Amino acid sequence: VSQSRYVRSNRARSCDPPLSLRIPLLMSTTLSGASTTINSISQNYTNLYALITGVTHSGAPDALAVKPNGVTSGIDSSIYYSIGTTTYNIAYQNSIFFVNFVGTTVTDTENSFVLQISNYTSTTTNKPMFAYGQSLATSGSRGTSMSFGGDRQNSAITSLTFAINAAGTSFTGGTVYLYGVK
Repeated sequence: VSQSRYVRSNRARSCDPPLSLRIPLLMSTTLSGASTTINSISQNYTNLYALITGVTHSGAPDALAVKPNGVTSGIDSSIYYSIGTTTYNIAYQNSIFFVNFVGTTVTDTENSFVLQISNYTSTTTNKPMFAYGQSLATSGSRGTSMSFGGDRQNSAITSLTFAINAAGTSFTGGTVYLYGVK
């Protein structure tokens, strides 16, 4: 008897909007070339959530980076990652935000990462950033990562530029799905 009450009380209420209306897809874009920028991000939400899937690139091995509003300074981040059984941690100050670091060129389409940015519309407070994900390098080494930090710029985030942080490196695939969260 108590179990059936529990199930009834936890069912979605008919007045609750569907999940797609609470966390709407704002836009999606394909990663290509040296960098890909998402412009004109809606300012009608509080937080951004990006699902980055199928990331592949050619050229030198390095980190998947994101630059809010195209900036290359004013962001602090720390990244913890592993490749095989070896773990690393690196801290960056007044730099760009690193989503993932892989020590070899990434070519596996199963690579996926999540990026969260809080208070992205604020013009007066820092914007905390958090990312995590997994990758498979051409060597077959599996990697996982977690990074966190924040954007110290006193301007709302209206664009995100994604790039591999190495000269001469280009995306050969991948998709960014950007969601707004109230």
